[in-house]
Amino acid sequence: MTDVALPTLVYLIHGQGGKATSLGIDWMAAEINKIKGTRVKVFDWGDWQSIVRDIYTKPVKSHIILIGYSLGANATEWIQQVLKTGSLQGNHIVSKLVPGYSIGLLVAMDPSIWTVSVPLLSNVRHALLFHNVNPVNVVGHADLVAGTGFNPSNLRVVTTWDLHWSPIPGTDVDTDPYNRQIVIAAVKAELENKQ
Repeated sequence: MTDVALPTLVYLIHGQGGKATSLGIDWMAAEINKIKGTRVKVFDWGDWQSIVRDIYTKPVKSHIILIGYSLGANATEWIQQVLKTGSLQGNHIVSKLVPGYSIGLLVAMDPSIWTVSVPLLSNVRHALLFHNVNPVNVVGHADLVAGTGFNPSNLRVVTTWDLHWSPIPGTDVDTDPYNRQIVIAAVKAELENKQ
């Protein structure tokens, strides 16, 4: 249960290459930042442990949304696991687990098959996966899977045929206007149903 009086913390995470290859993350951050009651922060995927540390400075009943593209999408998975267990794939990450943090919405935009993927756990209420099926891409294509306590009916999958790291704006999974529209609508729906 989250405290509805607290602002919703929205963390957006760039993929490999940072802002240069994840323009859509910054565009969505600007749009979400206009929504009343949100606090938006943008990180690069390699700084995912900084997000865990930042969350640990907030009240346990904070309402949290994670949105990531490519390796940033993988980072959303790692963050939710560390918040629940204190470790990632058996590697101890935090010195002391602080129980009770939950993720209202986790959005994974084309997570990479080339790194660790972990199951969603009971601390994730809703998840949205953009699954890219474009065979031209050699990155992305990973799935989200339900783990212990996660309700699989709370996972929505959007199949996309976009590019991955294209120099043409609007053709990547994160810059595609249709995909961004779905993410913004999901964030707004999550805010309306904040529990």
